[in-house]
Amino acid sequence: MSNPPTQCRLGTAYTASNSTTACLAECLQPKQFFSSGAAITQCFNLAAYGKFNNSGSCNESAASPLVHLFDTCMQNYCQHEDQELGGCNYTSISTSICSGDDYIWQPLLCDKVSTSVNADIGGIGVVISYIMQILIALVAWIILSLTGSWFTSIYRKWSRAGDTQQEKCSTKRYSDQAAVLKSMLVEFQEAQCFFMLATQIAVLISFGNQAKFYEPKDAAQLDMDNYLGQIIGTGGLLPISLILFTLNNIGMISWYILILSGITLATSSATVIISTKNEYNIYAPSDLPGFYHTASIDSCGGYPPPIVFCDQVWYKSTNNQYFQQGVLSWTYILPLVVFSVILFQLLLTLPRLSRFVKGMLPQLSRLEGSKLVTYLNGLGIVAISILYLFDIYSYLANLYYLNKFGAIDTSNWTLGQIVAVTIWAPVILKYIYSAYFGIEAHSRVRFAEPYEITKSNHSNPQIGIERGALNEREIGSNGNNPHEEITQHGYSKVGGAQLIETEAEV
Repeated sequence: MSNPPTQCRLGTAYTASNSTTACLAECLQPKQFFSSGAAITQCFNLAAYGKFNNSGSCNESAASPLVHLFDTCMQNYCQHEDQELGGCNYTSISTSICSGDDYIWQPLLCDKVSTSVNADIGGIGVVISYIMQILIALVAWIILSLTGSWFTSIYRKWSRAGDTQQEKCSTKRYSDQAAVLKSMLVEFQEAQCFFMLATQIAVLISFGNQAKFYEPKDAAQLDMDNYLGQIIGTGGLLPISLILFTLNNIGMISWYILILSGITLATSSATVIISTKNEYNIYAPSDLPGFYHTASIDSCGGYPPPIVFCDQVWYKSTNNQYFQQGVLSWTYILPLVVFSVILFQLLLTLPRLSRFVKGMLPQLSRLEGSKLVTYLNGLGIVAISILYLFDIYSYLANLYYLNKFGAIDTSNWTLGQIVAVTIWAPVILKYIYSAYFGIEAHSRVRFAEPYEITKSNHSNPQIGIERGALNEREIGSNGNNPHEEITQHGYSKVGGAQLIETEAEV
């Protein structure tokens, strides 16, 4: 028979190896009792219930020595209260000992604790920018997904009932606007990749020393910063992978966009994983340096008052908030799967690799273009679309809960917040300009002589893959790319647009 444990590790999850006698003795020492929020809870449970949880019968009088320690600490704090910690609204903890509440002391102290997050990554302007980003991606995806679908078919049938000339004009206008949106979507993808890449790197660096970067005054602020980290990571995953998914479907993918998106998705995944792991940290006073410029209290073991350990995220969470935050922990899976599939498809456009794969798996040639493959492809797109809608809803719901917890200061409109909101202005203004004046007009100020873009009378919706994946060296100069037409003037005409070389005037 093994000997009972003789040591105590307060404030950790290893309570099974703790000695009840040793821990009760340590709990009576303020230095140990006030060392962490978990230690305070474990000591109260151990004294009142005889175990490290609050199950079974409760003996309130047995916890009276700890109640005295706690009351003395809080009374001394109330003499020099800190308004940034919510001031002092404390009476006594004695009535909460046998309440059955898992947190015991938090309901008495944590109602007014500050939960604000770092404004550089979670201010009102930055959050609005996150929302604008996901809404732009969502609207563009919906519009382009409807192109060629049942919606377009109904629209065209309805148009045929009217004037034929009006139908032609309407169809042309619809086609031109769709082309503008597709072109601007590539620029939007590039812009959001650089924006989110910079944001993810900043968050990952801050995770190395949260106490230094965030200077939190309480555990609730640290929890909110980690919660915000999950949301920011998700904000770098969903809109970027959704637009990448859309660009692939409309044939506008390229190696540059794919690699840039892949790097951003990788850093965003790291942000989600690390911030999720940080949720389970048990904070010590050394993690909360923001309070030490105010005071430490001898009767609290030389530490700040227990208010700094208020864990507001969990204390005030609802079941739905628990679920929605749990969804954030796994949001990186769908974007990484989508990226991997697109990467594989793009690799197969390389002639050598394509011939190698078909040589190794000759049955792929027979399946290519079959009804089964078409059906499975359509089914996969529908399934991915549903998952994206669910993840986007969860992402927006978590932004709502972040604001509900009081983490976002909606009145703090600094210069940085204004810059964050206007970061999407260039892409939006370019889209408006191109939609009104046409892509050709916009291209005149983007391509120097002797190059210019002109409109072609035909287009191939699949050319985007070849255009992005293959260059002249890869496909040869003898027309191995079936979608490339060499005109009598010697320039390439690809996907309905021509990039021609003109003679400069002397």
